[in-house]
Amino acid sequence: MWAPEFFKTYEAFMAATFAPFHAYGLDAALRTKRTGRREPKLPGIDFTDEDNGKQVFDAYWQLQNTAAQQLHVDVPDRPNRDAVIRKSTAWAR
Repeated sequence: MWAPEFFKTYEAFMAATFAPFHAYGLDAALRTKRTGRREPKLPGIDFTDEDNGKQVFDAYWQLQNTAAQQLHVDVPDRPNRDAVIRKSTAWAR
């Protein structure tokens, strides 16, 4: 059903959002900064403390566009990346 290009963009999105194999026996870490409540670290939930919102945003929209092309459907226009990231992180400051 899916062409190889879709899997390339899917793998790029997964690589932008998760860091697998960062320690023996642990689940993949979320490639992002921990925001919100500053509670003690919960077992099995890890963050890499990367500021990679732009990479995730770009990979997400590339995945959406590739899927839409292969399914022959329209995808909404890509919003302004910097404005979306600024808005989504403003509450955590």
